[in-house]
Amino acid sequence: MIYARISHIDLLTPMGDTLEIFFRELVKGKSAIAPNNRFDCSAFRSQMAALVPGISPGDRRSSAGDGTSSADNKTSLAQMFEKLITRNAQLIPEDTRLIFAATVGEIDRLEKALLNCDSSGTGASTLLKTASWLGDALGLKKPPYVVSAACASASAAVERAKFLIQSGKEKDVLVASADCVSEFVFSGFSALMAIDKEGARPFDRDRSGLTPGEAAGIILLTADDVPSEEHFYVAGAASSSDANHMTGPSRDGSGLARAVENALRDAGLQPGEIDFIAGHGTGTRYNDGMELKAYKKIFSNPSPLFSIKGAVGHTMGNAGLLQLAVSVQAMKTGTTPPSTGISNLDKEAVGWVHSVALNKPSSNALVANAGFGGINSALIVARGRMCHENLAKTADYGEYPIKIRSEIQFICSHENEKMLEEYQSLRVEESILKSVKNFKKFDTYGKNLFLAAFKLITKTKGQKWEPSKTAILVVDRDGALDANTHYFNHYLENGRSMGSPNKFIYTLPTSICAEIGICFGISGALLYMSSTESDLYSFALNQAEDIVHTGHHDHIYLFVHDNDSIKAAFITLHPGAENES
Repeated sequence: MIYARISHIDLLTPMGDTLEIFFRELVKGKSAIAPNNRFDCSAFRSQMAALVPGISPGDRRSSAGDGTSSADNKTSLAQMFEKLITRNAQLIPEDTRLIFAATVGEIDRLEKALLNCDSSGTGASTLLKTASWLGDALGLKKPPYVVSAACASASAAVERAKFLIQSGKEKDVLVASADCVSEFVFSGFSALMAIDKEGARPFDRDRSGLTPGEAAGIILLTADDVPSEEHFYVAGAASSSDANHMTGPSRDGSGLARAVENALRDAGLQPGEIDFIAGHGTGTRYNDGMELKAYKKIFSNPSPLFSIKGAVGHTMGNAGLLQLAVSVQAMKTGTTPPSTGISNLDKEAVGWVHSVALNKPSSNALVANAGFGGINSALIVARGRMCHENLAKTADYGEYPIKIRSEIQFICSHENEKMLEEYQSLRVEESILKSVKNFKKFDTYGKNLFLAAFKLITKTKGQKWEPSKTAILVVDRDGALDANTHYFNHYLENGRSMGSPNKFIYTLPTSICAEIGICFGISGALLYMSSTESDLYSFALNQAEDIVHTGHHDHIYLFVHDNDSIKAAFITLHPGAENES
């Protein structure tokens, strides 16, 4: 058995530029949420944000080519990672695999390009470009991976890293994650009416939204043959989705509960062995309510639950990395931090959430995250002595090879009317036809991806697959670049006063696969990945194989966009399945 040891952590947050400082202030109940002075927020629902001190907005009149450009043109992410690189480059082995996790990453680079009317400069903002220069700056030899799963991105990346370690494929995996407070993100969440005017108040009775925050961090996982008492390990990990709504979670919490149950099973632990929960706790009414319902489905007695978002805001794709780091520090110190920002505790949170720190020794923690499109992620962090031989179902990696049950090649179109006609001509059940309205809102790439999915899934409809054990993986090189450009241009054309909520919800790399999941009721993991490897389809098949070998999924729908075509495949782990392509 190979164990995934957390061998190194470093952070840069709005409330401290190291984990130790951040945790100390968190335990005191401090908050870094304050008026945003980085850009004009007068047109938005709130002016409150949590910003990393010393990060300059740069010259917003011009765009830069890469993360190492002149000081005036460095993106917020580049400035944050520059500090982490300086402190950590010599500590990371050069044969480490890098996984970069984010939602929109260097989105301020795209902002600058479009403000300068330079559409050709937007391509430098992709997550893959960021991963590439970050890997180079750290002196790493292997090509980096990108993982994006909305606001569960960092947790999903840690899940992938854990598998790479435990499968013996990698000895060291570095998860690096960051998102920044930007006009792009601020305008979008303001348009969704999802921002609290006063500042986020997770699990408070009067909560009314999130507060945008930013942070950067790295976590290095290293392979251990024997768990050590003084170390901490990622013992369990799992993901799921709600197949419910693009912006609203499943009200009963069943999707998150399923991810938590699978993560516990992965770790070989019972619910009663969890000492505390580092919750997602955004401060929105429905998210916090959903979380509490999910935990109550699993835990017969309340377990201490806290959210860090009242202190540092919602750091988007980075949120899970911060929660994981805080969980490790809480177990090291024997102190469970409080939830900041509570004035009137929600009655449903009584006995779970506390506004003061708890002095309590702990050995096992649950880290939970949720995101747009109903994405859910759960991680279990454990002390070395708690790692059992039955820690993971993944001990027998690769027992069965994957089988491609069906495969199609879809040539992309650039004629919107033609794509709409093709979509409407597909004869499907009436329950699926309701998605036509949303289809019109997709950008060109989104329409093509959805059409490819439609054709493959309807082709495989007669085959038996369990929705909760079926995953969706989308792989390409550009992420949501076109959708991001479309959203921000529309925002600029409207005088920078308000973004379009209907456009903003499709600015994530996982947005379209979430709509696919909702349309067809697929409630397994939803994931976006990217790589610089030349054969993108082979890379994608390897990732699909890894996902089904984790033991949580039996099937996966894979969609790979490269060179103006989409190759789509329905893959199963079951032995003896025949290739039907």
